[in-house]
Amino acid sequence: MELGSSQIIAKKRKALNRFRWSLVCLDKLGCFKLGHRFSQIPRDIMIQRIETTIDCLKSAICLGVLCLIGFSAFFGCSQNYGRLQRSREVDQIFKTYRVLPDYRYYYTGPEGRPDAIMGIQNEYTLETTQWTPFNASEDTLKKWVDTINFHHNTGVRYHPYGFFILDPEGSRLGIWYSIWDWTTVVMKDEKRIQVFPPAKKDFFENGDELDKMEDD
Repeated sequence: MELGSSQIIAKKRKALNRFRWSLVCLDKLGCFKLGHRFSQIPRDIMIQRIETTIDCLKSAICLGVLCLIGFSAFFGCSQNYGRLQRSREVDQIFKTYRVLPDYRYYYTGPEGRPDAIMGIQNEYTLETTQWTPFNASEDTLKKWVDTINFHHNTGVRYHPYGFFILDPEGSRLGIWYSIWDWTTVVMKDEKRIQVFPPAKKDFFENGDELDKMEDD
């Protein structure tokens, strides 16, 4: 059945009103300003404004997607980081010069007075060029631990202490002994880890920080 002329005109008016309402809504978003009555806007200008509005919306969508990707990447990466946990048990292990049998030992800093001594469980592979492996013995630990204690227990509030090295879930990866309690622990995968040398702070800045930390 063919539509009458009045029905065709009514449909055209309805479509035109919908188009006008769409333009008004886009104008409210601030992407462009109507400035004139709809019927007074030249067709080429109207098309240009519509294209500009579409580009504006596309840019906003792309920016939102990039932000979501960035947040996902940030939180995903943050799940791969471990930490140090202050431990009286580890402190006594080093101060009694005990060598744990299932650990590989490393040091960083000067050989005569290391900045930190670290033991990593044999089941994990340490990826590093900043730590030097050494054959741990009671004599070696005694020499280095006593040297660290002598140099850092005089005239400063910081003092050497023992820490567990933990993975993101809190499982123990190794042990750490140093005056410095700041480092970065990265789980490369289930069995490969990366531990950075200690991040050194000023001796007298927040010097009582270690004293305030709770033992495990």
